Amino acid sequence: NGDTSNSGESQSSITSSSSSTAGASSSSSKKSYATGGSSKKLNITFYGDGSDTETKVFKNLVEDYNKLGKKVNGKTVNVEYRAVDSVSSAISTTIGTEDCPTVFYVGDGQYKEYVESGFLADLTDFVEGENGIDYTQMWDSIYDRYYYSTENHRSGKDAKNGRWYGMPKDIGPTVMFYNEDQLNAAGIRVISVAKEDLDRFNNGEIFYRGFEENGLECSKNAVYKINWSDPV
Repeated sequence: NGDTSNSGESQSSITSSSSSTAGASSSSSKKSYATGGSSKKLNITFYGDGSDTETKVFKNLVEDYNKLGKKVNGKTVNVEYRAVDSVSSAISTTIGTEDCPTVFYVGDGQYKEYVESGFLADLTDFVEGENGIDYTQMWDSIYDRYYYSTENHRSGKDAKNGRWYGMPKDIGPTVMFYNEDQLNAAGIRVISVAKEDLDRFNNGEIFYRGFEENGLECSKNAVYKINWSDPV
């Protein structure tokens, strides 16, 4: 796949890719499940990769939540965990149907599309409510991409009347800074960026590296051009 370098406001010292956790909207699924009221148990389905680590994390998470829930309001959750080979593929084939899980991972590449299609539940009241999430403890470059506006189709600070449709679950670095002096001292050859490329980056010009698929720069499904500086 083609590699792109692009401009835009510097988000952090580590350019990151992340994945969010979102929930299916009631209008996108025929499922009926409890969301509050007098019900004492909420049934949730969730897709994961099935690894021992992830399975253990969610098992402990549910147990801890239920212990607290019983003390606070007497409510608990029952989670049906399904291991799939590819979470993104499983979601893309079930989203909008009654087979779609209640809660699922959404990658950056699908987030905007799913929000615009009405597939994701609006979580704003849960995030910003009295007992909401203190997302300010996270890097703003990680969480603000999930604050999205369907009015002007932008995210973060540019979102007009934005809403929350997901929250980040992790972050992975794709570009990292390094200490050139320490690398040279260790005998590691440093490959420099050409000055003209660095100038173009800092001046805001988007330029592409890699191959073009079917004549489209960094295309998605050989149809849509993707500009990686677009908020998602």
